[in-house]
Amino acid sequence: MKSHDHRLNVADLFSAVGGAVGPDGTPVVHAGWSSAARDRGHNVIGYDWDQHKGKPIGILPDKRVNILNLTADEMIDDFGGPIDLLFASGPCEGWSMQQIGNTWKTPDQWKVGGRNLKRELNALRGTDEEYPEDIAAGWEPKNQAGINSQRTMQRTFDLIEDLREYNPNMKAFVENPVSVLRYHPTSFGDWDMANIQHASYQDPASSELFGISDFSPMLPERQFVGQGGIPELKPTDLFGYFPKDWTPRPRLKSSQNPLNDILYGSNVLYSDMPGSGEQRNLTAPELRQLLSQGGSVDFKERLSHAPELADSPDYPQLTDGKYWRSKPRGKSQGQWEDPKSIKTGRYGNKYYAAAPPGGRAGINELGPLTFMNRAGRQVKAPAYFTRSLIPYGEGLDAILATEKEHGMDISPAGQAVVSPREIIENFMRR
Repeated sequence: MKSHDHRLNVADLFSAVGGAVGPDGTPVVHAGWSSAARDRGHNVIGYDWDQHKGKPIGILPDKRVNILNLTADEMIDDFGGPIDLLFASGPCEGWSMQQIGNTWKTPDQWKVGGRNLKRELNALRGTDEEYPEDIAAGWEPKNQAGINSQRTMQRTFDLIEDLREYNPNMKAFVENPVSVLRYHPTSFGDWDMANIQHASYQDPASSELFGISDFSPMLPERQFVGQGGIPELKPTDLFGYFPKDWTPRPRLKSSQNPLNDILYGSNVLYSDMPGSGEQRNLTAPELRQLLSQGGSVDFKERLSHAPELADSPDYPQLTDGKYWRSKPRGKSQGQWEDPKSIKTGRYGNKYYAAAPPGGRAGINELGPLTFMNRAGRQVKAPAYFTRSLIPYGEGLDAILATEKEHGMDISPAGQAVVSPREIIENFMRR
Protein backbone atom coordinates (compact mmCIF):
# COMPACT_ATOMS: atom_id res chain seq x y z
CA MET A 1 0.00 0.00 0.00
CA LYS A 2 1.17 3.49 -0.82
CA SER A 3 1.47 5.94 2.04
CA HIS A 4 -1.23 8.53 2.51
CA ASP A 5 1.09 11.33 1.34
CA HIS A 6 0.88 10.12 -2.29
CA ARG A 7 -0.97 12.90 -4.12
CA LEU A 8 -2.68 12.20 -7.44
CA ASN A 9 -2.56 14.72 -10.28
CA VAL A 10 -6.17 15.60 -11.15
CA ALA A 11 -7.14 17.83 -14.09
CA ASP A 12 -10.59 19.44 -14.26
CA LEU A 13 -11.45 20.81 -17.72
CA PHE A 14 -14.28 23.35 -17.98
CA SER A 15 -14.11 23.55 -14.17
CA ALA A 16 -16.33 26.67 -13.88
CA VAL A 17 -18.13 27.18 -10.53
CA GLY A 18 -17.70 23.52 -9.56
CA GLY A 19 -13.94 24.05 -9.53
CA ALA A 20 -13.98 27.47 -7.88
CA VAL A 21 -12.07 27.99 -4.64
CA GLY A 22 -12.29 30.75 -2.06
CA PRO A 23 -9.56 32.85 -0.42
CA ASP A 24 -8.48 29.86 1.67
CA GLY A 25 -8.02 27.67 -1.42
CA THR A 26 -10.89 25.29 -0.63
CA PRO A 27 -13.97 24.68 -2.84
CA VAL A 28 -16.78 27.21 -2.47
CA VAL A 29 -19.65 24.84 -3.31
CA HIS A 30 -20.44 21.25 -2.35
CA ALA A 31 -20.43 20.24 -5.99
CA GLY A 32 -18.13 19.91 -9.00
CA TRP A 33 -16.03 17.11 -10.42
CA SER A 34 -12.84 17.97 -8.56
CA SER A 35 -14.10 19.21 -5.17
CA ALA A 36 -13.83 15.77 -3.54
CA ALA A 37 -10.29 15.36 -4.90
CA ARG A 38 -9.31 18.73 -3.36
CA ASP A 39 -10.97 17.75 -0.08
CA ARG A 40 -8.97 14.52 -0.06
CA GLY A 41 -5.67 16.34 -0.47
CA HIS A 42 -4.80 15.70 -4.11
CA ASN A 43 -3.04 18.00 -6.56
CA VAL A 44 -5.92 19.54 -8.56
CA ILE A 45 -5.72 22.06 -11.39
CA GLY A 46 -8.90 23.47 -12.90
CA TYR A 47 -8.92 24.79 -16.47
CA ASP A 48 -11.59 27.22 -17.65
CA TRP A 49 -11.83 30.35 -19.77
CA ASP A 50 -13.91 32.12 -17.10
CA GLN A 51 -16.42 33.65 -19.49
CA HIS A 52 -20.14 33.56 -20.20
CA LYS A 53 -21.55 34.97 -23.44
CA GLY A 54 -18.28 36.78 -24.06
CA LYS A 55 -18.13 38.48 -20.67
CA PRO A 56 -15.67 37.63 -17.84
CA ILE A 57 -17.19 36.11 -14.69
CA GLY A 58 -14.40 36.34 -12.14
CA ILE A 59 -14.29 32.70 -10.98
CA LEU A 60 -10.48 32.82 -11.27
CA PRO A 61 -9.77 29.18 -12.14
CA ASP A 62 -6.31 27.72 -11.50
CA LYS A 63 -5.56 28.14 -15.21
CA ARG A 64 -7.55 30.53 -17.34
CA VAL A 65 -7.49 29.13 -20.86
CA ASN A 66 -9.66 28.28 -23.84
CA ILE A 67 -9.65 24.48 -23.90
CA LEU A 68 -9.43 24.58 -27.72
CA ASN A 69 -5.95 26.13 -27.34
CA LEU A 70 -4.76 23.87 -24.52
CA THR A 71 -2.13 21.20 -25.20
CA ALA A 72 -1.08 18.05 -23.38
CA ASP A 73 2.49 19.38 -23.06
CA GLU A 74 1.23 22.49 -21.27
CA MET A 75 -0.81 20.39 -18.85
CA ILE A 76 2.13 18.11 -18.10
CA ASP A 77 4.26 21.20 -17.39
CA ASP A 78 1.54 22.59 -15.10
CA PHE A 79 1.55 19.42 -13.01
CA GLY A 80 5.25 18.72 -13.26
CA GLY A 81 4.49 15.19 -14.44
CA PRO A 82 1.84 12.86 -15.87
CA ILE A 83 -1.83 13.24 -14.98
CA ASP A 84 -3.62 10.45 -13.11
CA LEU A 85 -7.26 11.50 -13.49
CA LEU A 86 -9.06 13.91 -15.79
CA PHE A 87 -12.58 15.32 -15.65
CA ALA A 88 -14.36 17.22 -18.41
CA SER A 89 -17.85 18.69 -18.70
CA GLY A 90 -17.91 20.85 -21.79
CA PRO A 91 -20.80 23.07 -22.95
CA CYS A 92 -23.76 20.90 -23.93
CA GLU A 93 -26.16 23.30 -25.71
CA GLY A 94 -25.13 22.23 -29.21
CA TRP A 95 -25.85 18.58 -28.45
CA SER A 96 -29.39 19.10 -27.16
CA MET A 97 -31.85 16.52 -28.50
CA GLN A 98 -34.62 19.15 -28.34
CA GLN A 99 -32.66 21.38 -30.74
CA ILE A 100 -31.39 18.67 -33.08
CA GLY A 101 -33.41 19.97 -36.04
CA ASN A 102 -31.98 23.47 -35.65
CA THR A 103 -28.43 22.41 -34.87
CA TRP A 104 -27.68 19.32 -36.95
CA LYS A 105 -28.19 17.99 -40.42
CA THR A 106 -28.78 14.32 -39.63
CA PRO A 107 -27.93 11.25 -41.72
CA ASP A 108 -30.69 9.83 -43.92
CA GLN A 109 -30.48 6.64 -41.85
CA TRP A 110 -31.38 8.67 -38.75
CA LYS A 111 -34.65 9.76 -40.28
CA VAL A 112 -35.77 6.27 -41.29
CA GLY A 113 -33.98 4.10 -38.74
CA GLY A 114 -35.26 5.81 -35.61
CA ARG A 115 -35.04 3.73 -32.46
CA ASN A 116 -33.61 0.70 -34.26
CA LEU A 117 -30.65 2.74 -35.53
CA LYS A 118 -30.01 4.08 -32.03
CA ARG A 119 -29.91 0.51 -30.69
CA GLU A 120 -27.50 -0.51 -33.44
CA LEU A 121 -25.16 2.38 -32.67
CA ASN A 122 -25.28 1.68 -28.93
CA ALA A 123 -24.40 -1.95 -29.67
CA LEU A 124 -21.12 -0.83 -31.29
CA ARG A 125 -19.79 0.37 -27.93
CA GLY A 126 -17.06 -1.81 -26.51
CA THR A 127 -16.62 -3.82 -29.71
CA ASP A 128 -14.07 -3.82 -32.52
CA GLU A 129 -16.69 -2.51 -34.94
CA GLU A 130 -16.08 0.93 -36.46
CA TYR A 131 -18.71 3.65 -36.64
CA PRO A 132 -20.34 3.28 -40.09
CA GLU A 133 -18.71 5.71 -42.52
CA ASP A 134 -21.91 6.38 -44.47
CA ILE A 135 -23.72 7.42 -41.28
CA ALA A 136 -20.78 9.50 -40.04
CA ALA A 137 -20.72 11.42 -43.33
CA GLY A 138 -24.36 12.43 -42.85
CA TRP A 139 -23.78 14.43 -39.65
CA GLU A 140 -23.21 18.11 -40.29
CA PRO A 141 -23.60 21.09 -37.93
CA LYS A 142 -26.07 23.70 -39.18
CA ASN A 143 -25.18 26.59 -36.88
CA GLN A 144 -22.42 27.93 -34.67
CA ALA A 145 -23.67 26.04 -31.61
CA GLY A 146 -23.20 22.74 -33.43
CA ILE A 147 -19.80 23.75 -34.79
CA ASN A 148 -18.56 24.86 -31.36
CA SER A 149 -19.88 21.77 -29.61
CA GLN A 150 -18.27 19.40 -32.08
CA ARG A 151 -14.91 21.21 -32.00
CA THR A 152 -14.86 21.41 -28.20
CA MET A 153 -15.80 17.78 -27.63
CA GLN A 154 -13.37 16.52 -30.28
CA ARG A 155 -10.58 18.57 -28.71
CA THR A 156 -11.42 17.12 -25.29
CA PHE A 157 -11.13 13.55 -26.55
CA ASP A 158 -7.92 14.38 -28.45
CA LEU A 159 -6.38 15.87 -25.29
CA ILE A 160 -7.18 12.70 -23.38
CA GLU A 161 -5.46 10.56 -26.00
CA ASP A 162 -2.44 12.88 -26.04
CA LEU A 163 -2.18 12.75 -22.25
CA ARG A 164 -2.42 8.97 -22.24
CA GLU A 165 0.75 8.86 -24.33
CA TYR A 166 2.50 10.18 -21.20
CA ASN A 167 0.49 7.96 -18.84
CA PRO A 168 -1.35 5.05 -20.51
CA ASN A 169 -3.09 4.36 -17.18
CA MET A 170 -4.65 7.81 -16.86
CA LYS A 171 -8.36 7.61 -16.02
CA ALA A 172 -10.90 10.01 -17.50
CA PHE A 173 -14.56 10.98 -17.13
CA VAL A 174 -16.22 13.11 -19.84
CA GLU A 175 -19.77 14.13 -18.93
CA ASN A 176 -22.64 15.19 -21.17
CA PRO A 177 -26.40 15.11 -20.46
CA VAL A 178 -28.13 12.45 -22.59
CA SER A 179 -28.12 14.03 -26.03
CA VAL A 180 -27.21 13.71 -29.70
CA LEU A 181 -23.58 13.15 -28.65
CA ARG A 182 -24.46 9.58 -27.66
CA TYR A 183 -25.03 8.75 -31.34
CA HIS A 184 -22.55 11.13 -32.96
CA PRO A 185 -19.23 9.74 -34.28
CA THR A 186 -17.30 12.25 -32.12
CA SER A 187 -18.07 10.18 -29.00
CA PHE A 188 -17.13 6.83 -30.53
CA GLY A 189 -13.72 5.34 -29.89
CA ASP A 190 -11.94 3.03 -27.51
CA TRP A 191 -13.94 4.45 -24.61
CA ASP A 192 -15.82 3.13 -21.66
CA MET A 193 -19.36 4.52 -21.50
CA ALA A 194 -21.94 4.65 -18.73
CA ASN A 195 -25.39 6.10 -18.24
CA ILE A 196 -26.25 7.64 -14.87
CA GLN A 197 -28.71 10.03 -13.27
CA HIS A 198 -27.40 12.97 -11.26
CA ALA A 199 -29.98 12.49 -8.52
CA SER A 200 -28.30 9.21 -7.50
CA TYR A 201 -25.18 11.22 -6.62
CA GLN A 202 -26.96 13.88 -4.54
CA ASP A 203 -28.79 13.89 -1.25
CA PRO A 204 -31.15 12.54 -0.17
CA ALA A 205 -30.38 9.44 -2.31
CA SER A 206 -26.61 9.65 -1.86
CA SER A 207 -26.81 9.40 1.95
CA GLU A 208 -30.02 7.45 2.50
CA LEU A 209 -29.41 4.77 -0.12
CA PHE A 210 -25.70 4.42 -0.76
CA GLY A 211 -23.88 5.99 2.18
CA ILE A 212 -20.81 6.88 0.13
CA SER A 213 -21.16 10.53 1.16
CA ASP A 214 -20.06 9.50 4.66
CA PHE A 215 -16.48 9.24 3.37
CA SER A 216 -16.34 12.96 2.48
CA PRO A 217 -19.16 14.71 4.35
CA MET A 218 -20.21 18.24 3.49
CA LEU A 219 -18.31 20.89 5.41
CA PRO A 220 -20.53 23.36 7.32
CA GLU A 221 -19.02 26.48 5.77
CA ARG A 222 -19.57 25.29 2.22
CA GLN A 223 -22.49 26.33 0.04
CA PHE A 224 -24.98 23.64 -0.87
CA VAL A 225 -26.68 24.50 -4.15
CA GLY A 226 -30.40 23.87 -4.00
CA GLN A 227 -30.90 24.77 -0.32
CA GLY A 228 -31.44 21.15 0.66
CA GLY A 229 -34.29 20.56 -1.80
CA ILE A 230 -34.88 17.50 -3.95
CA PRO A 231 -32.58 17.47 -7.01
CA GLU A 232 -33.51 17.02 -10.63
CA LEU A 233 -33.18 13.50 -12.08
CA LYS A 234 -30.95 14.65 -14.99
CA PRO A 235 -30.05 11.55 -17.09
CA THR A 236 -26.41 11.83 -18.13
CA ASP A 237 -23.84 9.93 -20.19
CA LEU A 238 -20.22 9.44 -19.18
CA PHE A 239 -17.41 8.60 -21.60
CA GLY A 240 -13.76 7.87 -20.88
CA TYR A 241 -11.46 5.41 -19.16
CA PHE A 242 -12.96 4.34 -15.84
CA PRO A 243 -11.09 2.85 -12.85
CA LYS A 244 -11.93 -0.81 -12.20
CA ASP A 245 -13.31 0.04 -8.75
CA TRP A 246 -15.82 2.45 -10.27
CA THR A 247 -19.35 1.45 -11.24
CA PRO A 248 -22.40 3.62 -11.98
CA ARG A 249 -24.81 4.15 -9.12
CA PRO A 250 -28.26 2.69 -9.82
CA ARG A 251 -30.67 4.90 -11.74
CA LEU A 252 -33.76 6.02 -9.85
CA LYS A 253 -36.09 6.03 -12.86
CA SER A 254 -36.03 3.58 -15.76
CA SER A 255 -38.14 1.87 -18.42
CA GLN A 256 -41.17 -0.04 -17.16
CA ASN A 257 -39.92 -2.97 -19.22
CA PRO A 258 -36.11 -3.29 -18.93
CA LEU A 259 -36.00 -4.95 -22.35
CA ASN A 260 -37.25 -1.70 -23.87
CA ASP A 261 -34.35 0.34 -22.51
CA ILE A 262 -32.50 1.86 -25.46
CA LEU A 263 -29.21 0.64 -23.90
CA TYR A 264 -30.38 -2.94 -23.31
CA GLY A 265 -27.96 -5.47 -24.82
CA SER A 266 -25.15 -2.93 -25.28
CA ASN A 267 -21.82 -2.64 -23.47
CA VAL A 268 -22.85 0.68 -21.94
CA LEU A 269 -22.68 0.45 -18.15
CA TYR A 270 -25.86 1.14 -16.17
CA SER A 271 -27.94 -0.36 -13.38
CA ASP A 272 -31.36 0.39 -11.92
CA MET A 273 -32.85 0.62 -8.47
CA PRO A 274 -35.44 -2.06 -7.72
CA GLY A 275 -38.82 -0.60 -8.62
CA SER A 276 -37.30 2.23 -10.67
CA GLY A 277 -39.58 1.30 -13.59
CA GLU A 278 -42.78 1.63 -11.55
CA GLN A 279 -45.02 4.66 -11.98
CA ARG A 280 -47.57 6.41 -9.83
CA ASN A 281 -49.93 9.36 -10.18
CA LEU A 282 -48.98 12.64 -8.56
CA THR A 283 -51.22 13.43 -5.61
CA ALA A 284 -53.32 16.57 -5.24
CA PRO A 285 -50.82 18.22 -2.81
CA GLU A 286 -47.95 17.47 -5.19
CA LEU A 287 -49.86 18.94 -8.13
CA ARG A 288 -50.70 22.09 -6.16
CA GLN A 289 -47.08 22.50 -5.15
CA LEU A 290 -45.89 22.22 -8.75
CA LEU A 291 -48.54 24.67 -9.95
CA SER A 292 -47.52 27.17 -7.26
CA GLN A 293 -43.98 27.17 -8.66
CA GLY A 294 -45.21 28.24 -12.09
CA GLY A 295 -44.39 26.97 -15.53
CA SER A 296 -45.44 27.10 -19.17
CA VAL A 297 -49.04 27.56 -20.33
CA ASP A 298 -49.22 23.93 -21.44
CA PHE A 299 -47.82 22.74 -18.10
CA LYS A 300 -50.45 24.68 -16.15
CA GLU A 301 -53.29 23.49 -18.38
CA ARG A 302 -52.37 19.82 -18.06
CA LEU A 303 -51.77 19.88 -14.32
CA SER A 304 -54.75 22.02 -13.36
CA HIS A 305 -57.07 19.60 -15.23
CA ALA A 306 -55.65 16.45 -13.60
CA PRO A 307 -58.46 14.26 -12.12
CA GLU A 308 -56.72 14.32 -8.72
CA LEU A 309 -57.71 18.00 -8.40
CA ALA A 310 -61.35 17.48 -9.42
CA ASP A 311 -62.61 17.98 -5.86
CA SER A 312 -60.99 21.41 -5.59
CA PRO A 313 -63.44 24.34 -5.64
CA ASP A 314 -61.34 26.06 -8.32
CA TYR A 315 -61.18 23.02 -10.64
CA PRO A 316 -61.62 24.33 -14.21
CA GLN A 317 -64.92 23.62 -15.91
CA LEU A 318 -64.89 20.91 -18.58
CA THR A 319 -66.82 20.79 -21.86
CA ASP A 320 -68.35 17.36 -22.44
CA GLY A 321 -65.69 15.97 -20.11
CA LYS A 322 -62.81 17.53 -22.07
CA TYR A 323 -60.61 20.62 -21.77
CA TRP A 324 -58.99 22.80 -24.40
CA ARG A 325 -55.24 22.30 -24.52
CA SER A 326 -54.10 25.45 -26.26
CA LYS A 327 -50.38 24.75 -26.77
CA PRO A 328 -49.64 21.00 -26.84
CA ARG A 329 -45.94 20.15 -27.03
CA GLY A 330 -44.94 19.25 -30.57
CA LYS A 331 -48.26 20.41 -32.06
CA SER A 332 -48.92 23.47 -34.23
CA GLN A 333 -52.43 24.04 -32.92
CA GLY A 334 -54.61 23.38 -29.89
CA GLN A 335 -56.92 20.43 -29.36
CA TRP A 336 -59.60 19.05 -27.01
CA GLU A 337 -58.27 16.42 -24.60
CA ASP A 338 -59.50 14.24 -21.75
CA PRO A 339 -58.09 15.12 -18.31
CA LYS A 340 -55.20 12.79 -17.49
CA SER A 341 -53.28 11.99 -14.33
CA ILE A 342 -49.71 13.31 -14.22
CA LYS A 343 -47.28 10.50 -13.53
CA THR A 344 -43.91 10.20 -11.91
CA GLY A 345 -41.66 7.29 -11.00
CA ARG A 346 -41.77 5.36 -7.77
CA TYR A 347 -39.03 7.54 -6.27
CA GLY A 348 -40.34 10.83 -7.67
CA ASN A 349 -40.49 13.64 -5.08
CA LYS A 350 -38.58 11.39 -2.70
CA TYR A 351 -35.14 11.17 -4.28
CA TYR A 352 -35.68 13.39 -7.33
CA ALA A 353 -38.07 16.20 -8.19
CA ALA A 354 -41.11 15.32 -10.26
CA ALA A 355 -40.59 17.80 -13.08
CA PRO A 356 -43.13 17.41 -15.90
CA PRO A 357 -42.18 19.25 -19.12
CA GLY A 358 -42.67 22.98 -18.73
CA GLY A 359 -42.48 22.95 -14.93
CA ARG A 360 -40.08 24.72 -12.59
CA ALA A 361 -39.14 21.91 -10.26
CA GLY A 362 -35.65 20.64 -9.45
CA ILE A 363 -32.82 22.28 -11.33
CA ASN A 364 -35.16 24.72 -13.07
CA GLU A 365 -35.63 26.55 -9.75
CA LEU A 366 -31.94 27.31 -9.29
CA GLY A 367 -30.80 30.89 -9.76
CA PRO A 368 -27.43 32.72 -9.77
CA LEU A 369 -24.80 31.82 -7.20
CA THR A 370 -22.84 34.41 -5.21
CA PHE A 371 -19.50 33.54 -3.59
CA MET A 372 -16.05 34.91 -2.72
CA ASN A 373 -13.37 33.99 -5.26
CA ARG A 374 -9.76 33.20 -4.41
CA ALA A 375 -8.89 36.91 -4.53
CA GLY A 376 -11.53 37.68 -1.90
CA ARG A 377 -13.84 39.42 -4.37
CA GLN A 378 -17.57 38.70 -4.44
CA VAL A 379 -18.68 37.02 -7.66
CA LYS A 380 -22.19 36.41 -8.97
CA ALA A 381 -22.20 33.45 -11.37
CA PRO A 382 -25.21 33.22 -13.73
CA ALA A 383 -27.86 30.53 -13.21
CA TYR A 384 -26.45 28.73 -16.27
CA PHE A 385 -23.49 27.62 -14.14
CA THR A 386 -25.61 26.70 -11.14
CA ARG A 387 -27.76 24.41 -13.28
CA SER A 388 -24.71 22.82 -14.89
CA LEU A 389 -22.98 21.81 -11.66
CA ILE A 390 -21.76 18.24 -11.36
CA PRO A 391 -22.97 16.57 -8.13
CA TYR A 392 -20.24 16.18 -5.52
CA GLY A 393 -20.88 12.43 -5.40
CA GLU A 394 -19.82 11.89 -9.00
CA GLY A 395 -16.37 13.29 -8.35
CA LEU A 396 -16.19 11.45 -5.02
CA ASP A 397 -16.83 8.03 -6.57
CA ALA A 398 -14.28 8.77 -9.30
CA ILE A 399 -11.48 9.85 -6.94
CA LEU A 400 -12.17 6.99 -4.50
CA ALA A 401 -11.93 4.45 -7.32
CA THR A 402 -8.74 6.06 -8.64
CA GLU A 403 -7.18 6.03 -5.15
CA LYS A 404 -7.97 2.31 -5.03
CA GLU A 405 -6.38 1.90 -8.45
CA HIS A 406 -3.19 3.40 -7.04
CA GLY A 407 -3.18 1.06 -4.05
CA MET A 408 -3.97 3.73 -1.48
CA ASP A 409 -5.69 2.92 1.81
CA ILE A 410 -5.71 6.48 3.19
CA SER A 411 -6.06 9.73 1.23
CA PRO A 412 -3.40 12.46 1.53
CA ALA A 413 -5.85 14.31 3.83
CA GLY A 414 -6.24 11.24 6.04
CA GLN A 415 -9.68 9.92 4.94
CA ALA A 416 -10.36 6.23 4.45
CA VAL A 417 -10.23 4.88 0.90
CA VAL A 418 -13.12 2.59 -0.04
CA SER A 419 -14.27 0.93 -3.25
CA PRO A 420 -17.43 2.53 -4.69
CA ARG A 421 -17.98 -0.64 -6.70
CA GLU A 422 -18.04 -2.81 -3.57
CA ILE A 423 -20.42 -0.42 -1.79
CA ILE A 424 -22.84 -0.31 -4.75
CA GLU A 425 -22.70 -4.06 -5.35
CA ASN A 426 -23.31 -4.78 -1.66
CA PHE A 427 -26.24 -2.34 -1.69
CA MET A 428 -27.79 -4.03 -4.73
CA ARG A 429 -27.47 -7.46 -3.10
CA ARG A 430 -29.47 -6.37 -0.05
